[in-house]
Amino acid sequence: MVAQAGIGDAQPLLEIEEASWQRIMAVNLTGVFFCTQEAGRVMARQGGGMIVAMASTNAFQVEENLSHYNTSKGGVAAFVRSAALDLSRYGIRINAVAPGVVLTHLSAWITADPDRAANYLKQIPLRRFAEIIDVANSVLFLMAHKKIPTYLTDEQCQVMMEIPTDLSDRDLARYYTLTSEELELVNRRRRPANRFGFAVQLALLHFPGRPFAEYRNQKQVPRPILTSIAQQINLPVSAFAEYGNRPGTLYDHIDEICKECGYRRCGWREYLAAARFLLPHALESDRAVPLIEQALEFFRKEQILPPTLVQTEKLVWIVLRLAEDHLYNVLTSRLTQEHKTRLDALLQNETRLGGHTRLAWLRAVPGEPSPKSIHKIVERLLFIRELDLPPVPTTLHQNRVLHVI
Repeated sequence: MVAQAGIGDAQPLLEIEEASWQRIMAVNLTGVFFCTQEAGRVMARQGGGMIVAMASTNAFQVEENLSHYNTSKGGVAAFVRSAALDLSRYGIRINAVAPGVVLTHLSAWITADPDRAANYLKQIPLRRFAEIIDVANSVLFLMAHKKIPTYLTDEQCQVMMEIPTDLSDRDLARYYTLTSEELELVNRRRRPANRFGFAVQLALLHFPGRPFAEYRNQKQVPRPILTSIAQQINLPVSAFAEYGNRPGTLYDHIDEICKECGYRRCGWREYLAAARFLLPHALESDRAVPLIEQALEFFRKEQILPPTLVQTEKLVWIVLRLAEDHLYNVLTSRLTQEHKTRLDALLQNETRLGGHTRLAWLRAVPGEPSPKSIHKIVERLLFIRELDLPPVPTTLHQNRVLHVI
């Protein structure tokens, strides 16, 4: 259960009316109490469960003109810690997520005001406000029954987070040729190092598609890439050495590229678009690594600054679960109650099978080729035919069906 509801209202302390105070407390704090209590009663009977409440960074770092909001969120943080002690005996986990400013209509009074937004962003290391998907990912992590798997090996992560060093001349021309509009944007910089660095930022967004600051080998940009860019902007390769001495420059340039060139950060809309793109592929194969590669290529072509590899793995995990749910829903949609009864019977232990289930008997290896083993195979095939199950829908990809089998 997720206790998500929350509201806020900026007012000086001396102007807060009792009705406004009570409304904030009722939604933000009392609502969490009632939801947790009712869900906890159900979960206690079931033997366990998971609850996530929505707190806020204001629970720990208060702001002016938000006394009622700060108090309500501080109460949520204290309540969750208390509830964890009471509910643990029932196998119930309860946690809280404490976001900062999230891009919703409720925070527009901050995010839509350039001066106020700039003051807030100075306090955020990533220099951006949270998206709904960021909060959702945190909740998903806390609510997951099982640990979200890590699909990529360390070596694969290393390759995906490094600037490629083995590009052919054709690839260099294909990926790192700047357009006239991009060159004009590059030449707006006054310092040679900034012109060169800005051009490198643009080029690396062309391919592999990540901002320059995220690459592990950013201090060793391959010489062929630098040479190709240097020829286009009429600067020596040595000019690049001084780029990025002030870390803020890297992020300022990315912000300007997003504004001028149509790139955008990965928010919930972009995650949703990526999931829709990946789902047909996930319905054909459950191999995670190719899906991760397809996701990164999708972000690159759509000019979306990609999420971290961990977030991309989470995205693929979600898509694979959706594909699996779809697969099982389609497979079971034609089953009648009689079919289900026959299938349930496969799980019952049978004395004549030595205490094993009929399902275990069906899956047993017949043994070495012989008349006896062939007879066993035929016996199993006849039993399956007698179940009279509906055929596998042709809309399902054969690879996926074979994986289930």
